[in-house]
Amino acid sequence: MAENCVTSEENQKKLTELFDSGLEIYERVINSDEPASNSKLQLDVQNCINILEKATHLINAAGVFSSNETIDEVPSENIKYLLIPGMLGSLVLKALSPDRINTLETSEIYFRDFLKRYKELKEMEEELTRLKSLLDKDGDDEICRNFYLTYIRKIVNVSLDELNLIHQEKPLAKHLAEVRARGTSFSVQENKDKYPVKPFKPIIITRNELQKKVFGAGYPSLPTMTVDEFYRERVAEGIFPAHGSNHGKVLQEMTDPEVVKAQEETEKIQKENEIETDDPTYLDKTRRMDEFKDTHKRGWGNRMNKS
Repeated sequence: MAENCVTSEENQKKLTELFDSGLEIYERVINSDEPASNSKLQLDVQNCINILEKATHLINAAGVFSSNETIDEVPSENIKYLLIPGMLGSLVLKALSPDRINTLETSEIYFRDFLKRYKELKEMEEELTRLKSLLDKDGDDEICRNFYLTYIRKIVNVSLDELNLIHQEKPLAKHLAEVRARGTSFSVQENKDKYPVKPFKPIIITRNELQKKVFGAGYPSLPTMTVDEFYRERVAEGIFPAHGSNHGKVLQEMTDPEVVKAQEETEKIQKENEIETDDPTYLDKTRRMDEFKDTHKRGWGNRMNKS
């Protein structure tokens, strides 16, 4: 009999230590500003879940709660253990898992188990703060009882909110799982119908220098002229050859040796005539070239950034 009493006291002490440790980690996790993907936060979440699950096993083994007792009949030192299911529900939601449906269902079970234990639904944040300060100053049994009862009321509201979110997310999670299960069953045509390809837009050329300054050269700019319009305008100005004209033969003629030789002879005769007649344009061009050679030594071109 004495041995059973000692074992019971040891379990109660171990249970208290587990709960206090779990509560400390739980508050750190809930109040953390770190993203859910933070490795340290996830480590705390898993650690806290393990601690509270161990505490739950001890509570069930010791028969701490009876199904036919009311909350007023629960001893003050055991009131705090009513928080465990609600705490586990919040922690499971924060844990990252590839199976989101299982996470939601597990969390839902914890929240419902927590809400079964009492009917009060009123949040008392100010009362909780006041009682916590009193509890730190004086460990009176009644203050301790009121503190954890108020804490339970707080977790009730959190659980109700989380349950509502779970009900909203479960259909989405199931739909996503079905889509992933189908994998690549979608045909290419289905994807085209769902995401139609936008028609190709013609390249736009700015019409004048003013528009280039205002709207920017090329894109992005206002739609002013397509490539076809630009080509037709240049043909009208005589810069580009018209479609089907003989201008396309120019390059072929320039590569003909006889044509090249005839052109060189023509240029040679023209140069001799300019020298004999002292053509002023030719003399001016020759003078400027001599001056350029005097002021620019041979090889003064691009020196590839070498001094």
